Amino acid sequence: MPLLPELREYLLPLRLRSGRGEEDLVFGSKPRLPFNPHNVVESADAAWAKAALERLELHEARHTFASLLIAAGVGPKAITTYMGHASIQTTFDLYGQLFEGSETQDAARVSDFLGPVGARTSRIQTELTGVQLRRRG
Repeated sequence: MPLLPELREYLLPLRLRSGRGEEDLVFGSKPRLPFNPHNVVESADAAWAKAALERLELHEARHTFASLLIAAGVGPKAITTYMGHASIQTTFDLYGQLFEGSETQDAARVSDFLGPVGARTSRIQTELTGVQLRRRG
């Protein structure tokens, strides 16, 4: 799964301090054993209290992350990967209302993309060639 550079900067020192290997879990009861959810909740509650912040459930943090990805303009397929959804339909079912635009705006985008009638054929051929080259590569 892709990792945001800012998150990697934070997690890498944690892994190094823990003595865990590159393929090991950063968070877990043991290097290859996932954490116990109850222990995570207790640790999170302690951290919230220490920081004098209102408690945020881990699932709320997950929804916040998805919302931030959408606000940043990340595409739905990438969000599906980040969130670990089995299909893009799950992503749209949960977060579809957060994506910008309407059918009218999207039609205008396509029209702008295609440009004037004389330029359309050339532009479409260029775009299709680029797609074909990326697929072959």
